[in-house]
Amino acid sequence: MSPERPASASSGIGAIQARRVLLQWDNGAWSVRRAERIGLKVFPASSRLPKGAAISGFWYELVAPDGAVLYRRVMQDPTRQQVSIPLRDGSYTSAALRRPRALLQILVPAEPPDATLQVWGQQLTTDRRVPRAQLLARLPLGATGRPTGGDAQ
Repeated sequence: MSPERPASASSGIGAIQARRVLLQWDNGAWSVRRAERIGLKVFPASSRLPKGAAISGFWYELVAPDGAVLYRRVMQDPTRQQVSIPLRDGSYTSAALRRPRALLQILVPAEPPDATLQVWGQQLTTDRRVPRAQLLARLPLGATGRPTGGDAQ
């Protein structure tokens, strides 16, 4: 993971120019469907990750051209859903399923204009989770706010 250099949004103080990004998950790959500048927004403080080697979970980061993390949000993985499965004894168990497609709309700071959006999470392999999060996609947003790249690297 990259070093952190908080944008003014990271402190959660003051309104800054925002960018709305519509991400699409489609059969194993993330892509940017649309990115546009919108008005001013007061962002919550950037999420912090725990120190340590094996970090799990799902988050996205806005990364400067020099690799510094400018903004991060930790959230529930939108590609998974929990379902309850009835058992013969009348009780229930739960299982995680991966959705074949998902849309996720996020807000990130609009500056710098040539920032990259990184999506982190856990790959599913034969219904077992990899214990640490991996970089799932690196998506250049481009100077115009429109996507310049597509699928996960």
